[in-house]
Amino acid sequence: MTGSMALMSFRTLCLVADATEAYSYEAISTRVFSPSQVWVLRILTVLPCFGSMLMNMLVAVDLLLPFQALFSRTILCLVVTSVLYIVAVLAGHAYGLPWPHDSAVERPLNSFSWGGVAYAIPIQIFSYGCHLNLVRTYGELEHKQSMQWVIFCIVSTGLALFAVASTSGYVIFQGMVTWIAIRTSDLGTAMTWVGTFDGVMFHFVVPGLFLVSTPSSQFATRLPRCATEMGWGVVCIGLSVAVASLSRLV
Repeated sequence: MTGSMALMSFRTLCLVADATEAYSYEAISTRVFSPSQVWVLRILTVLPCFGSMLMNMLVAVDLLLPFQALFSRTILCLVVTSVLYIVAVLAGHAYGLPWPHDSAVERPLNSFSWGGVAYAIPIQIFSYGCHLNLVRTYGELEHKQSMQWVIFCIVSTGLALFAVASTSGYVIFQGMVTWIAIRTSDLGTAMTWVGTFDGVMFHFVVPGLFLVSTPSSQFATRLPRCATEMGWGVVCIGLSVAVASLSRLV
């Protein structure tokens, strides 16, 4: 579900970038948003800086264009290598271990509940948190048609890595919730708030609002048919997920 939402938001960003010929959140927002909306978006953009050094770097690349040459592709390669290393270590430890018995866990892995979906999506959203770089990469591509394959690779790779890591962790800990480095009882609550307000709003609702606002500007003729309906659809889905996630905390 999170991967499908990411696909919709990526496609939305590409449509807006084509119409406005702007290739960053900051540039797009200044063209289709009012000044007050631009500042709200800037606040949402700055919030991740307090939670992740990686996101801090991405925000700097998006907002501080004169300094973008300082951020080399080598750093991004190190980030990807670190992710692959973590997934490989988890898969290696899980290899050969028995599958947890349902009687030993509180909730089997194959069980389903909408409450569990509302809990998981705000956390999983950050597995697809590449929207800032996506727009800039789209602007650098010489052949824009190849972007659909880039998006497919992003979502499918993220889905595969997340599935391997989560399943391996489930097997390693035999279905038990184990706190290792962070020993706080309300970590899930904090992640839900951060994932809902920053993850859902920034990664899904804002791209939808971009597409909704573009037809009211001078770029309307560059959009395909039903662009407004598609934008509202992305916004409504994002807000529905946000409300469902927050309802668990209220």
